[in-house]
Formats: sequence, C-alpha cells, structure tokens
Amino acid sequence: MKKATILFCIVFLISRIAVGALTLPQDDTKKKKRVRRPAVKKDDSIYFNNVFKDALFGKRPEPSVGGGNAQAKTPTANGGGGANQPVGNASGGAGLGWSKIISAELLQAEIKKQANLLNQSVSSPGKFKGGGNRDVRQISTMIALVFGVIAEYDGEVKYKEFAAGARDAYAQCAQSATTTSTQAFNQAKIRKEDIQRILSGAAYEPPVKPSEDFEWASVADVSEMMKRLGVAYREKIKPWVGSESSYKSNVDDLMQEAAMVAVIGEVLQKESMDNADNDDYNEFAAKLKEGALMILNSKGSMDLGMATRGASMIDQSCVECHGEYN
Repeated sequence: MKKATILFCIVFLISRIAVGALTLPQDDTKKKKRVRRPAVKKDDSIYFNNVFKDALFGKRPEPSVGGGNAQAKTPTANGGGGANQPVGNASGGAGLGWSKIISAELLQAEIKKQANLLNQSVSSPGKFKGGGNRDVRQISTMIALVFGVIAEYDGEVKYKEFAAGARDAYAQCAQSATTTSTQAFNQAKIRKEDIQRILSGAAYEPPVKPSEDFEWASVADVSEMMKRLGVAYREKIKPWVGSESSYKSNVDDLMQEAAMVAVIGEVLQKESMDNADNDDYNEFAAKLKEGALMILNSKGSMDLGMATRGASMIDQSCVECHGEYN
C-alpha cells in the first residue's frame, strides 16, 4: 500500500509539471506592430536647413577672457613688409575694418603692380585702339578700387591724403576706356604719368574733387573685378598651392593675390553694389573672402593644408555663384 501511494504521488507531480509547462508564456515570434512615425512637412517652420543661420538671432556671445576659460586668439597673417597683420574671420560677412583684410604694405604693392601694367598698356594710340583700351579699363578699375580702400583705411597707409580724389580720377579713366577715342587715350596717358609721379613721392594733386556721396558701385565694376579674380585664382593661387615647393617659393606673391581676392569679396557686399540685398549673393561673396583670409592666415605657420582649403573655398564660391547667376 505504501509503495502504491508513493507511485501515485510521483505520477501526480509529473502530470502537474507537464500541464504547467504547457501553460508557460511562449515567445512571440511575430514582429510587433509599431506606431507609424509622424509625418513631417518639409516646409514646417520649426525645422531649419541651417539652424545656426536661420534660427538664431542677434549678436553671438563674445568668448570669455576670464574665469579660467581660454582666451580666443585673433588669427594673424604676414601681410607683407615683414609685419604680421591681424586677419579677421570672414564668416560673419561684410563689415570688417580694412586693416583686418589687407595690410598697408600689400595695398602699396598692388598700386605698384597695376602701375606697371598701365605703363605697358598705354604705349601708343594704335595699341590702345587695337584692344589695349580694355586692358586700361581693367587696370584703372583696380587702381580706383585700391585707392578707395586706402581712403577708408583704418590705419596708417601711404597716399591716404589724396586717395579719394585719385579713386575718382581712375574710375573716370576706366569709364572713358570703354571707347577707343583719342580723348580716352590721352586721359589714360595722363593717368599713367600720374601714377608714376605718385610712386616717386612727388607732389600730387588729384584732377577731380572727390565725391561727397561716394558709393562703391561708382568705381567697382563687377565684370572688371571678376577678371582680376579670375587671373588671381586660375593663374596664381591654384598652381601655387599645388605643392609644398610651389607654396614656399611663391608665398609672398600668394599673399598679395589672396589679399586682393579678400578685398573683392568685401567690396561685393557693399550696400550700393548690385545684388547687395540678396542673401545668397552675399553668402557667396563672404565665402570668397573667407577662403582668401584662410590663405593669408596660412603664412604664419606656413600651413599648406590651410592654404589649400582656402583656395578650394574660393573655387567653390565662384562655381556656386556662377551657377546661380550666369
């Protein structure tokens, strides 16, 4: 009887265990159905392509200079003449002082460079009428541009006392050179003699009274600036950042070209210029200037990589702008 009772208990326990196993929860092998993601309209005003550009307003906070925080350093670049010149960050667009874009030494170097080109272009009436007038127009525009910068320069710079009058005189010469007339040639010849007189240090009195209501659009012809920009990038900047040896052997001339590209990028954003009220256009111009300043900043540490990135930014700005506006 005792054995029968024990056997019964064992069978009972086994049956209970089996039944319990059948009722244990099983893994759900089927894929759970999830809630559908919310549909977001592309034009929903709470979403931005660039949150820093589109959603933030007002002046950004200045970097802290106390309380143990690192002080922000102003980037510098050798602006020529053996002096390190502070160079600003162009990402903020127009508005930097000219001394943060180009040094006084590089302004003078550009005047000398354009003076030599003008001397070669104004040699005879025949050459002028045979197409030389177009060269004179481009050169005179750049001389007017540089004198315009000198007139507004926020630092010590040569020729400042008569820069505004010289600016307007060379702007007139550029405008006159749209024709091949004898009068246009004679004016170009006089301006050629004037620039040599200026460079020699002789007394110079501008032939015109400077405009009291000056606007950059009156001297900075966009098409002529683009010619200068094209020569600077394709013939000089691009090949000079192509290798370490080219960069080192041409670094001073590279700084000259980059500085003028930065000046052009700044002038394009001036209030009176065409498309100055167009945000996209200003962004292209600011990017152009930023790339040029990056090249200028590369000289302090002879950083070819930085110069290459700056050149790439210049190229990208030009490609994007021409794709939009051509």
